[in-house]
Amino acid sequence: MTGVNDQTDKVSPPSQTRQGRIHFALAAGMLLVAAVVWNIVLVGKYFAKKPVPPPENAQFDNHRLVNFPEKIGPYILAADGELSKDNETDGEPDGLLIMRDDDLETLGTLRHDMNWYYMALYRDTRAGPGGAGRLIRLDITYYTGLLEAVPHIGERCIVAGGGTIDYSQCKPVPVNLLPLSSKWDQWQNIKVYRTTYEIRQKDGVVTRASQYHIFSMNGEPIYDWMKVRWKMGALSLKYCYFAKIQVATQAPESDVKKSDDICGEFIRYVLPEVLQFLASPDDVKKLGDRD
Repeated sequence: MTGVNDQTDKVSPPSQTRQGRIHFALAAGMLLVAAVVWNIVLVGKYFAKKPVPPPENAQFDNHRLVNFPEKIGPYILAADGELSKDNETDGEPDGLLIMRDDDLETLGTLRHDMNWYYMALYRDTRAGPGGAGRLIRLDITYYTGLLEAVPHIGERCIVAGGGTIDYSQCKPVPVNLLPLSSKWDQWQNIKVYRTTYEIRQKDGVVTRASQYHIFSMNGEPIYDWMKVRWKMGALSLKYCYFAKIQVATQAPESDVKKSDDICGEFIRYVLPEVLQFLASPDDVKKLGDRD
């Protein structure tokens, strides 16, 4: 009997066992919370990037660049009344696309004071009426001072809008720009990424079109959005910005080769103008050297 009692004394009561488990769970939870907080601190300290301001020549109104050229080579911003019904005028060029605050919120533009955009429709003065290449849309979005930013790429936006990506036609295509200054020599011969897609209209007709994009990542031309994210995470990178430049015909062009020619020609003229409103690699390096 004495042996049995000795063994019984060594067994913890059920309530004591439960309390031990609760204490262990609480301790583990506290460690988990501490680890999460510590990781957030580390990520904020080592991965958060300092903002890169736009060049001094850039002028803005509610995050919109307002002094981008209205005429670029043979292309001109669609004039007031040109695209409206019955040629109605409102005092602003029809080619200017002004975003609402809720759209800017969705784009992430409002997350930092230095973020900006420019969206517009340009008319090719050489094109005849009714052609797909007559009007070309230009979208520029600039982001800086963000811990984590996912570029809005065609594949995601098109699918979200009900389109279907034709991956067999999605690939980088070469473009040779007009002459540039030496600080932009990486941009002379570039590749932009073509996204080809189809959208089924309400009447059942399938529309086929392509759009083209390239990023400026701290002044470096990159067409792969994954590479942009990878470079943004570099621990050695203190200052960071990326800008996405996207081009497409306003009216869908089903012929991919024709779309390449139309948009490639526009990109050749417009990108040198876009670069005037972006920080060059040397500009970003000077910011780091200053620190």
